[in-house]
Amino acid sequence: CEQQLLASVPGLLERLFARTHTEADTGTGLASDKAAVGQSDQSADIGQTLQNVLLAELNTRLQPLLGMIEALQTATTRPS
Repeated sequence: CEQQLLASVPGLLERLFARTHTEADTGTGLASDKAAVGQSDQSADIGQTLQNVLLAELNTRLQPLLGMIEALQTATTRPS
C-alpha cells in the first residue's frame, strides 16, 4: 500500500507544478495572487512543498529501519 502511494507522488507533484505554472501564465487562481507578490515567492512555495513531500517520503521509508535499531538497542540493554 505504501509503495503504491509513494509511486503516485511524482505524478501528483508534476500536476501541481503544471497547474501552478498554467495559472501563473493565465493569471487565474492562486497563482494570480502570487504573481502580484512575485514569481520568486511562487518558486519558494513549490520548493517548500517538494521539500515537505521528500521529507515525508524519507520518514516513511526509514520507519522499518528505525524500528529495527530500536529493537536491537532494547535487546542489547537487557540484562542476561
